[in-house]
Amino acid sequence: MGSSTLYLVFHVDGQRYAIAAGNVVEVLPILETKSVVGAPEYLNGILCYRNVPVPVVDFCRMACGREAIKVMSTRILIVNYTRDQQQARWLGLIAEGVTETRKIADSDLRAISVGEGAGLSHGHLFEDKHGTIHCLDSQRILPDAVHRYLFSVDSSLEVA
Repeated sequence: MGSSTLYLVFHVDGQRYAIAAGNVVEVLPILETKSVVGAPEYLNGILCYRNVPVPVVDFCRMACGREAIKVMSTRILIVNYTRDQQQARWLGLIAEGVTETRKIADSDLRAISVGEGAGLSHGHLFEDKHGTIHCLDSQRILPDAVHRYLFSVDSSLEVA
C-alpha cells in the first residue's frame, strides 16, 4: 500500500489549507506577541517560544489581505521552517479554523508550482467531495519577500 501523510487542516475565507503534521512542532492558542518596529502588516510580532524568539506571521494576511479573526479555533502553529539550506528555524503561523487532521495518500496529491518564487503558489492539491485542500510546502510557505525580511542575514527585527 502507498504511503500517506497526516495533515493539519485549517480554513481561510472558505478555502481549506493544510500543513504536514510532522512539520508542526506545537499548536498554541492565540498569545500576545511583541510588536516589531516598522514591520509589514503580515508580521503579527515575535513570540518567545521555549526561550527562542519566533516570528509570527498572520496567514490570513498573506492569503487574503485581512487579519485573522480571533475565535476559539484560531491558533498559532509553530512550524519547523528551513529554506535554501539555511539553519532550521521555527516560524509561527496564525491560522483560522484549525479543527481537524486528515490523512492523505501521497498518490492523491497533485503538485503545483507557479513561478520561481515561493508561498501560496507551491505545494500540492487534494480533491475530495468538499472541494480542494491546498497542502502547503512548509519549507516554501513564505513568499520570497516575506522570507527575506524575516530570515535574511541582514535582517534584524527590532522589538518594540
